[in-house]
Amino acid sequence: AFAKEYNIATPELYLEAQAKRTKTLEAQWEIILKRGYPFFFFEVVSHTFMTLAEAGDKNSVGAINLLKKMAFLHSEGIQQDLFQDEEWIHVSTLKRHSLVVDSTLGGVSMNALTQGVVRELLM
Repeated sequence: AFAKEYNIATPELYLEAQAKRTKTLEAQWEIILKRGYPFFFFEVVSHTFMTLAEAGDKNSVGAINLLKKMAFLHSEGIQQDLFQDEEWIHVSTLKRHSLVVDSTLGGVSMNALTQGVVRELLM
């Protein structure tokens, strides 16, 4: 989803973009290994989170704020009525980045590992 959203056409371009994040993540690797996250999973979610945060546009900032709140909820069936309308409109950005998916319970769901990574990034 990240490659599609940011028009990264080749694995080399993705790895190049990811390499820029390596220094930022190096400080967190010890924590990552200690907590037992699958290494690549943490890196991909972190990369997407940081790219959205750095974009700085209204939609990206709104998506990051919504993601931060969702990281502390039950992972299944996160309902729209928990958020204000101006917050919920950013769920489409999170879906495009595969950070949330439609839930069979209504609303959206966020993978528990994604929630863990986001919570870790907030510390």
